[in-house]
Amino acid sequence: MFYHLHVDDPCTIYDKIENQEQRSTNHSYDWDAVAINDVVLHEGWYRIISRSGTDMPTSAQDMYSCGTKNPIWLNGALPSVEDGIVTRTVCTQTSSGSCDSSWDINIKNCTDYNVYYLKSSQVSDSAYCFGTGGVQCPIGWSSYNGFYPGCNNTGFPTEEVTPHVDSILVEKPRPNSKIPSLLMVFQCNFDEVSNCVYDVYWYINAHYLTEHNNILYSNIRKTDLRPDDWVGKHHMNMIVRCSVRLRNEAESFPGPYYESDWFKAGIYPEELNYQVIEGESTMITYEATVSVGCYQADQTAHCNQILYVTQPQYQESPATCSSSKILQQDIAFNSFQFCGITVPSVYRDSDPKIQFNVTGYIDGQYNKGIQRTTRLRLLSLENKVDLSGAWDIITIPDIKISVTDADKKMKNRLCKVYNDPHFVTADGKRYDYYGVGEYILYKNTKYPYQVNALFTKCGGASCNCGVAIQAGQSLFVVRTTEGISKTKSVRGLSTPIVDKRICDDKSMVIEENTVSKTFDVTLPIGTTVSFKYTEKLITYIHVKPSVLDLESAEGLCGYISSQNGKKDDDFRKRNETVATTSKSDFAKSWDVTGTNESLFQENPPILSYQNNLHSYCTCANEAGTQGGLKDHNVLHCNLSQPMEACYDVKTDLSLDSRCSNGNLQPKLASDQLRRGIRSTDDTDDVIDFTPLIISDDVFDESISIEVPEWTNGWSYELAESTCTEYLNKRFSPDLSEITGEYPSDYIGTCVDDIKASGDTSFMSTTLDTMLTTAKSELERNQTLKEEITEDGKTVLEKLTSLLCLNNCSSNGNCINGLCVCNAMFGGEDCSKSRTTAPSNISVPELGLCKSRKRPCRRTNVMGHFMPPDVWCNIQHFEILENNRSNTGPPTISKAVIKHSYMVSCEFANARRKRSTPNTTVFADGYDIRLSNDGSNYGDVVTLIVFDEECYSCNTVNFTCTTIETCPLIRTEETETGKGQNSEKDENNVLLPVSVIVGLFVLGALIGVIVYQVKHKDIGHRQIDTSAKGNPADDIFAINFATQNIPPTMKVLDQRYTPRLKNEYSSASRFSLEFQDGDRRTPNHLFLVENKYN
Repeated sequence: MFYHLHVDDPCTIYDKIENQEQRSTNHSYDWDAVAINDVVLHEGWYRIISRSGTDMPTSAQDMYSCGTKNPIWLNGALPSVEDGIVTRTVCTQTSSGSCDSSWDINIKNCTDYNVYYLKSSQVSDSAYCFGTGGVQCPIGWSSYNGFYPGCNNTGFPTEEVTPHVDSILVEKPRPNSKIPSLLMVFQCNFDEVSNCVYDVYWYINAHYLTEHNNILYSNIRKTDLRPDDWVGKHHMNMIVRCSVRLRNEAESFPGPYYESDWFKAGIYPEELNYQVIEGESTMITYEATVSVGCYQADQTAHCNQILYVTQPQYQESPATCSSSKILQQDIAFNSFQFCGITVPSVYRDSDPKIQFNVTGYIDGQYNKGIQRTTRLRLLSLENKVDLSGAWDIITIPDIKISVTDADKKMKNRLCKVYNDPHFVTADGKRYDYYGVGEYILYKNTKYPYQVNALFTKCGGASCNCGVAIQAGQSLFVVRTTEGISKTKSVRGLSTPIVDKRICDDKSMVIEENTVSKTFDVTLPIGTTVSFKYTEKLITYIHVKPSVLDLESAEGLCGYISSQNGKKDDDFRKRNETVATTSKSDFAKSWDVTGTNESLFQENPPILSYQNNLHSYCTCANEAGTQGGLKDHNVLHCNLSQPMEACYDVKTDLSLDSRCSNGNLQPKLASDQLRRGIRSTDDTDDVIDFTPLIISDDVFDESISIEVPEWTNGWSYELAESTCTEYLNKRFSPDLSEITGEYPSDYIGTCVDDIKASGDTSFMSTTLDTMLTTAKSELERNQTLKEEITEDGKTVLEKLTSLLCLNNCSSNGNCINGLCVCNAMFGGEDCSKSRTTAPSNISVPELGLCKSRKRPCRRTNVMGHFMPPDVWCNIQHFEILENNRSNTGPPTISKAVIKHSYMVSCEFANARRKRSTPNTTVFADGYDIRLSNDGSNYGDVVTLIVFDEECYSCNTVNFTCTTIETCPLIRTEETETGKGQNSEKDENNVLLPVSVIVGLFVLGALIGVIVYQVKHKDIGHRQIDTSAKGNPADDIFAINFATQNIPPTMKVLDQRYTPRLKNEYSSASRFSLEFQDGDRRTPNHLFLVENKYN
C-alpha cells in the first residue's frame, strides 16, 4: 500500500513572467512605449521565461533600462541549490540614488532555473530587471540578429514552421571497421517549406549553444546537436530547445524565430514524493528520454548505463545498530543485482520506463512521530560503452520517501513462559499448562524459524529445562537436565549444556550476558528470543515477535494476528485455522512426539520454508571516506525480509560454529549467495556429550498431571498478600505507566507458584520476568531515547535504572537495566562476594588428554563462575614410574570466558626439564584451580597428558602403565612424539647417541610411517574413551554411594563414561556419533564449547 505525496514546492508551483525580454538590462526604455510598471504586480512566486536571460542582475542599473524608468536590481548574491529558499534585498534605481527604496524578496534555486517571490513595487514606473541579453523583435517582425534595433516586417518568407526536438541514435562510422557505432543526437524536426533555406539554433537550459545557417532542407541532418557540441559544457538532466529561421535564399534577410518546446533530456522520476509502510512496497518509476550510445551497432544488448542508487544521509553516517539488534535503515529494494538500475541502449517494447520496488525497512523500533523520511538519489560513473561522454555525468532529482512505522502494531506484544510454567501469548492471553515433554513454543509458517521448549516434572508442577532455537539449518540449544519425566523429579546437571550449530553466518545473532546468565537471540526477521538459565532450570523464555510474524506465527505463544490484543484466535491447534476453547487440546497439539521434529536430538530436521520468498537488498553506504562511488554503495542482498540483523555485534559468548552434513539438503537456487562459517583448527576445544534421556512415562497418556496442594503452612490469603507486597515494592509505578506491565497481572501466577513449590523460590523470577518485559518495551521506544530529563539523561536511561534486581544490593550501580558491581562483588544483583571460589569444577574426557589426537595446550573447564574475570592457577607435574613430581611453581593467567558455565585455561609452552638421566616420564599432568578474584582458589581438578599408544593413565591415583605394544620408549634421552603438534614439531623422536646409525635411520623411518598413519585426517576423528561397565537403565534414581568418584572431581558423577568428541569446526563437514550403550556423565550432557569471536 502506498500514497503519492504532493507538496507545495515553489519549484513546481509558480506563476510565469514571459515574453517580456524588455526587462533585460541591455534594453533601454522607448519613450514611445509604455513603461513596465510592477506597482500592479501581484505578490507571489514567479519563474522568468525570457530569451534575454532569467537571472536578476546583482549590480545597480542605469535609469531607463530594463524597459522602465526606475529599474529594480538584486543587492546580494543569487542562491545555490543547497541554500534552499533564501531572503534577499532588492533596490530601486531612481534619480535620488542606486538604492533609493528597498525591500526583501525570497529566491530559490531549482537547479535549472530560479524562482522569485516578488512583491509589488513601492516606486511608480519601476520594474524588476531580468537577464542581460538583447530584446527580440515583436512577433511577425525580424532583424538580422532577431533583436532590436533594425526590426521590420518585410523581406523574409511569411510561412511559419513548428519545430520539435527528438533524441535518437544515429550511426557513426568507425575507423577500420565495417560496423558503425551508435551516437545519441538531438534533432530539430519540422516540415519543409518550398524554396527556402534554414537557420537552426540550439539552446540548453535557456543558454545559447550553437547555430547552423543557410542550410538546405536536404542537408538538415547536418544541424543535429551532437555530444561534441555540449559535453563538457552541460550535463543531463537538462532541457534542450531549438529555433528555426527561414530565408528566401542563402544570406538573404532572415525571418523571425520559430521555437520548439523544451525537451527534457535525461532520466526523470514520475513522482518526487512517495509514502510506504514498513514491510510493504511501492513502485518507483523513472523515464529515460534519451538513449545510450553504443561503441558497436550490433552490441546494443551490452550497451547500458548503470545508475547507482544512494541514500544521501547514509553516505557520511553508515547505518547503526539499534537496541533491538536491527541495522537502522529506511528502505530496502526488491531483487537488486547491484545497488542501482540499468538504462538500456534499446528499450524493450519501446517503453522507456525504468521501474523497481522499494519496501519500507522494518527497523524494530517504535518510531517517534508517524513517519521517518529518506531521500533516494541516482548517480552515474563514466560510461565505458558510450564513448561520447553524454552519460558520464547526470544530475537526477532526488526522490523523497516517507516511511510509516509498522512496529507500533507490536507494542506490548510479548510471548512469555516463566516459572512452573505460566504462559502468556503474544496477545496477552494468560494460561497455565503443566505438560511434560518437548513443545513448539513459536513457529513461523513463512520463514524457517522455530523455538521449542523442554519441560519436566518439578515439584508439584513442571519446569522449563531446555530451549532450542532453529533458523533454517542452524540450531542453538541450552539444556539444564539429563532427562525428562512425568512422575519423577529429574536430577539437574552440575553445569548446563550450551550447544550451537551454525550453518549460515547470518542465521541468528546470539548475545550472552555472562553475569545475569541471559541469552538474547535475534532472528533475521527481527524476532527476538530471550531467556535466562541457571544450573537447574530455564527461569523464563520471552519471544518478542516482529511485524513479519503477523498472520505467520503460531505455537504455544498463540496465533499472532495483525490486530493487536486480539485474543480469541490465540488457541489455534496445529494445522488448524479455527481456534479452540480448550487449553489442554490446544497445548497438546503442539507437543513434539517424534524424532522427526525434535530439536533436542542428535541431528534435528531442517525446517522447510517457502522458496518463492522475495529477495531484498539494502544499499546504504558502509564504505570509508576513500574510494570511488562503487566503494560507497555496498549491496547487502539475499535478505528474505526487508530488514537486516546486526551480525557483527560484539558479545561475551564464545562458541564454535559447526554444521552437520548428515541432514543438509541441497541449496535452493535462491540461496546461491548464502555464506558458510569459516572452519576452525583449534582441536583443544573438547567437550563431553550425552543425549537427552526421555522417560517412557512422558508419552503415557494414562498418567495425569498432579494438582498441587497447599503445604508448609501456606494458604491462598497468605500467598496473595506476600506476592502483592513483594511485587509492588520492587516494580516502580513509573514503569507500569509506559510499558503496560502491572504487578496485579502477576499476583495470580505468583500465588500458584507458592502453592506448587511450597515456598517463595519462584517469586524473584516472577519479578525478573516483569523487569525483562519492561526493558524489552523501553528499548524499542525511540521517543524515550531522544527526550532529555533535567539532569541531562535520557528518559530511557532514567527508566532502565529502575530495572535491576534488588537495586544491585547496594554493591553496584544500575546502568541500562544491568548491575555494574563494585570491585569485590559479583552476580546478577551484586550480592555475591568475589572471594568465593568457583565450584562444581570439571574438565572434559575425565581429565585424560591423548596427545596423539590433540595438542593438549589448553583445556575447557566447566563449573560455576563469576564473570567477567576468572583466573587459572596451573601446577605442572610429571608422572614417573613410582610417583609424581612438580616441575616448578604454578602459573597464573586469566581464563578465556566461553559462556557462563565454561572457561578455557591455557598451559605454559615451555619444555620441561627432566629429573635424572634414567627416569622414565610417563605423562605430563596439570593441577588446575580457579578463582573469581585472583586470590582465593577452589578445589583442584587434574588433567593428564599422555601418549595413548604407549601408556594407559587414570586420574584416580595419577598412575600410568606401559602398553606392551608401544612402538617407542621414552627416557630422558628419548622423547616420543606426543601426537599432533605445531609445525615446529617439538616432540620429535630422539634416540640415545649410543644407538648405531643404521638403527637410528630405521627407527626414524618407522616413526614417520606411524606418524602418517595415525595422524591421517585426525581433524575429523571421534574421540572414544568408552570404558567397560554396567550402567543402570534408569537415570532418575541413582545411588551415588556406589559410584567411583575421583577425589579431585568431587561433584563429577562418573557413573557413565561419555562418548566424547573433538569440536573440529567446519561449515561443510560435521557429524556427531552417539552410542546408547556408552556410559554417560550426568552433569555434562552435550556441553559444546564454541569460539564465537
